[in-house]
Amino acid sequence: MIKAFFRNELGMIEYSRWEWIIIRTVFAFLLWGATWHTFNPGAIDIPEYDTSNNPNGLAALFNLNWLAGTGATAVSAILFFLFLVLYLSGFFPLVAVSGLLVIHSAVGAIFASPQKDHHATQVVGLVLLGQFVFLVWRPLRRLIWTKYSRAPHYSLPTGMIVFSQQMMCAGYVVSAISKWINSGGGILPGAKWLAQLPNIVVQFVKNEGQATADFARPPEDDFNRQVVEWVTMHPTEAILLFGMGFYLELLAFVALINRGWAFLLGVGLFAMHSMISEIMRLNFFYNKMLLLIFFINLPFWLRFFFRRATGAGSGTVAVDGGTSLGRTLSW
Repeated sequence: MIKAFFRNELGMIEYSRWEWIIIRTVFAFLLWGATWHTFNPGAIDIPEYDTSNNPNGLAALFNLNWLAGTGATAVSAILFFLFLVLYLSGFFPLVAVSGLLVIHSAVGAIFASPQKDHHATQVVGLVLLGQFVFLVWRPLRRLIWTKYSRAPHYSLPTGMIVFSQQMMCAGYVVSAISKWINSGGGILPGAKWLAQLPNIVVQFVKNEGQATADFARPPEDDFNRQVVEWVTMHPTEAILLFGMGFYLELLAFVALINRGWAFLLGVGLFAMHSMISEIMRLNFFYNKMLLLIFFINLPFWLRFFFRRATGAGSGTVAVDGGTSLGRTLSW
C-alpha cells in the first residue's frame, strides 16, 4: 500500500459510473446554492448592481441588470432548474452544462460586483467550466488527434471528474503563485511570503473588527484573539504551521497522480480551509464541499476498504464498480 502512493497513474485513473452519479448529484445541490444563495424558490432574487462601480465577470462586458426584473429572474431560475434536471439525468450533458454555465456565470457576475465584493462561489463556476471544456474537447479529440496521440481517452465519468479536479488544482496553484509573486518573488517559492507571516496578525484583527461591524457585536468566542496572541509569541511555529498551507496549494497538482494523493491533498486542503475559517471568520463552504466530493471521495474509499476487508477484489476496485473489465485500479 505504501508503494502505491508513489505510483504515477496520471491520465490512467478511471472513475466508475456510480462514482460520477454520486458526485454529480452532490455537485448539483452545490451548484444551485452557489448560483441562487437560497433553496427557497420564493426567495430567489437577483439584485441590481452599479454598472459604473467595477463590475465583475460578464457584468463588465454587458449590462445584466435586466436579469433583476421579476419575470427575467423567474425564467432564469426555471431554466436553471430544467438544465439541472437534464444534468442529473445524464442525457445531453453538453447542453445541460452549457446552459448551467451561462446562467451561473451571469448571475454570479452580478453577485460578485463590484470586484472583490464576493467570490466565495467562484470555485463552483471553475469546476463547471472544467466540465464544459471536457465535453467540448472530447469530440474534438476524436477528430483532431490521431491514433498515435498520447492524450488519454477518458470515459465520460472519468473526464468530468478529472477535468473538475484539474480546474480546482489550477485555482490552488495560481493562489500560491500569486502569494509568491506579490510578496516579492525570489528563487525559493514562498520564502518571502513565509518571512512576512508573523504580520498576518494585523489581518486577523481587521477580520475580527469586520465581524464585529457586521453583527453589531464582537464574536462570542475569543479564539481569534488567542490565535493573535499565539502568533505574536511564537512567530517561528506560526511560519511552519501556515507555511504548510502555502505548499499544499502550490503542490495541489500532485493530487492528479493517483487516488491516494488526491485523498491526502484533499484532507490537507480541507483542514487548511477549516483553520482559516475559524481564525479569519471567512467562509470556505464550497471549497470544502468540492474537496470532499472530488478529492477525498469517501464513497470510493469506504467501498475500497470494505472490499479489502471482505477479500473481494484483493485491494483493487473494478473500473465499472462491479463487473471486471479486465483492468483494475490501485490507489
